[in-house]
Amino acid sequence: MNYLFQKDGSQTMLTPLKLYGEINDLFKNPSYNHDNSIFVDLSNIEWVNLSSLVELILYIENWLLSGKSMAIALPNSRLLTKEENAIKEKKIPNTIFQKKIQRRKNCS
Repeated sequence: MNYLFQKDGSQTMLTPLKLYGEINDLFKNPSYNHDNSIFVDLSNIEWVNLSSLVELILYIENWLLSGKSMAIALPNSRLLTKEENAIKEKKIPNTIFQKKIQRRKNCS
């Protein structure tokens, strides 16, 4: 399976630059031509540039028409396990995560 938006680090914004980087990395992946499935992980996205979203939809449509199978994870509307653990360990205030969740809900 090929992956989009699964790199380490913050993947909270879908921007043209981030989309182009992800697409280029996907095309450079040697398994892209051999593997018929793509997983698009948008689960941590909090902010979306609309032109990037439209372009991503066009890529997805093209992949589906060319016979690739797709799995898409939409933005989480609940806390992630790592976020719950950070709250329990009192590393980060709960209000920060509540704002993140609200932004994710607004994206979906």
